[in-house]
Amino acid sequence: MAEISGANAIGTWVTSTGTTTLTGNQRSIDYTPSVDLFEATAGADGNKTYVVGPKDGQLSMTLLTQGGSTGTALLAQIVEGQIGTITSLSAEASAGATMTFPAICQGATQSWPYADVCTINVSFQQNGARTDA
Repeated sequence: MAEISGANAIGTWVTSTGTTTLTGNQRSIDYTPSVDLFEATAGADGNKTYVVGPKDGQLSMTLLTQGGSTGTALLAQIVEGQIGTITSLSAEASAGATMTFPAICQGATQSWPYADVCTINVSFQQNGARTDA
C-alpha cells in the first residue's frame, strides 16, 4: 500500500477508554508499511534470494494545538503502551484509501516552538493485520 500522508488525512484512535478523533490541526499523518525478509541464499548461488516474512507497519503523526488545554484530552489517549485500533484513516474525508489496524501507541513528544503553540508527535506500532478498503 502506498504511503498515506497529509494535512487532510482523517482517522480515529479507538481504545478501551474511548474514541479520539485524529483530525484537525495536524501537520502530517504518515503510514509506512514494511515486511521482514529472510535470506534464503544457498551455498553456490551467485545472488542472494529472500523469503518474505511477516508484514508490519508504523503510523506517525504531527499535530498542532493552540491555547490553554486544547490538547489535554488528546494527550490522555495517546500515552505510551495504550492499545487500540486505528480506524478510517484516509487521504480525504469522503474518498481515498482507508485502512484499519490494531496498534500500540508509542507515546507522544511535545514541543513548544513559539508562544501558545504546541506540536505533538505521536507514533503507533501496527499490532496485527491491516485491512485496506
